[in-house]
Amino acid sequence: MEYLFWALAGWCGTPWRRRWPWPWPGPGPDPDPRGPQPDPWMIIKIVGVVGGIIGGLIFDRVFDGTPLPARSLGWVAATSFGALIVGRVLSEVVSFALGGGGGRPNARG
Repeated sequence: MEYLFWALAGWCGTPWRRRWPWPWPGPGPDPDPRGPQPDPWMIIKIVGVVGGIIGGLIFDRVFDGTPLPARSLGWVAATSFGALIVGRVLSEVVSFALGGGGGRPNARG
């Protein structure tokens, strides 16, 4: 069950795929001179899920010696936080490697 929580935390840590609405209305992204590019959003989501599971496992090892009982609410919160952080970092790295700009479509990286 913990793997499901970690996968969900990794999925939720994936960058937002559209431009933030501030400053309102603000200019849109610059058009890409190469034309429309394929959207690697699903690849980034899958990497976020894998990163979430890895982060959950890492934080499970880190919090193993603490007074948190295994599978308690505090344990789930601590390991899910680790899953969120690692999933977010890993998805950002892959997003920049694929030429994105932090999950924003048509952003120059």
